[in-house]
Amino acid sequence: VTNGAGGLDSPHDLTFGPDANSDGEEELYVSSGENHAVLRYDGVTGEFLDEFVPSGTGGLRWPKSVIFGPDGHFYVLGQHSNNVLRYDRDTGEFLDAFVSSESGGLKAPEMAVFGPDGNLYIASFGRHNILRFDGANGKFLDAFVPTFSGGLRRPEALNFGPDKNLYVFSLPEGGGGNVLRYDGHTGEFVDEFTRMGAGGIWIGQDLIFDPFGRLYIPSLRTDSVCRFDADGRFEKFFFRYDRR
Repeated sequence: VTNGAGGLDSPHDLTFGPDANSDGEEELYVSSGENHAVLRYDGVTGEFLDEFVPSGTGGLRWPKSVIFGPDGHFYVLGQHSNNVLRYDRDTGEFLDAFVSSESGGLKAPEMAVFGPDGNLYIASFGRHNILRFDGANGKFLDAFVPTFSGGLRRPEALNFGPDKNLYVFSLPEGGGGNVLRYDGHTGEFVDEFTRMGAGGIWIGQDLIFDPFGRLYIPSLRTDSVCRFDADGRFEKFFFRYDRR
């Protein structure tokens, strides 16, 4: 996907989803922050297809996470609207506000993920906690990870690991950051999975595990992707952009 293709501006998250052009391959769906839309691209060539969710549809403001849920529909986390909106998986038509504005105290959400239990977990950057919502109806259940638990500050990203525990990127004042691990059933703090600032990470934008249990973290301000082993030790820069 080339720079600005289809009006892409400030992309934050992407996922593969339903085939739109009948070539038998999944397409690529990307949140475009500045124009408050979700854009769709050919999953093989990267060619722009359409605005799957046109700008502002359903009140969408600054889309962050984009996810196809257990029911097959498309979910978008709106950072500035403090909610999660649901859209038809095939047409992008607005269905409803699955998580209503500021439900459970949600403030400045950064990322959302459906857990192994089918419920929706959201990193609430403005409240320093992880909120859990019913995966069937979007109702607030609890603060799965309470405010500041285990030293959690300004959670940027989260994901469930191969061990079914919850991993959260915590961004303290001053930058750097580390990954904290919580029990996937109770939300209880387990440990610091990576040490503070390991690999030079500055604002970790996502947490992605490979089949070998290794963790990849894209670092916003250092233009790199850091790889950690299955025990949380920094291995290497999987990718690093040279500005020269």
